[in-house]
Amino acid sequence: DLCIAFTDESAGAEVPGEVGLALFRIAQESMQNALKHARATGIEVRLLGRGRRLVLEVTDDGIGFDPNSIAGDHAGGLGLASMQERARLVNADFSIRAHDLRGTTVSVSVDVESARQGRAGSAERAEWGAPAPESVP
Repeated sequence: DLCIAFTDESAGAEVPGEVGLALFRIAQESMQNALKHARATGIEVRLLGRGRRLVLEVTDDGIGFDPNSIAGDHAGGLGLASMQERARLVNADFSIRAHDLRGTTVSVSVDVESARQGRAGSAERAEWGAPAPESVP
């Protein structure tokens, strides 16, 4: 059995369409990876408002993985690469924290105000294994 929990703490943030679509697709890919590769039985999806930033976190209780083992492997890493690219296109910070046998957390943080005004947000940070700057414990 699979249990998926969704928490919306975004305080009704107005999100530009391209940002909303990017976050949706990243959440979708994260959940697909958790089911297909990590054998997860629980997934938590959180949408958090933090000032001007909107943070998406997808955490699973699966077997985790070593991000360095697939970072350059296009056969195994296309889903991860597409999540990074989607985040980059909306000037969002992106990170994956993964541990063998202890699950995975995908975090995306975007400056909604800058996105709404069509300006570039903070510089892209697509780092393996590093927490997003606005990550919530």
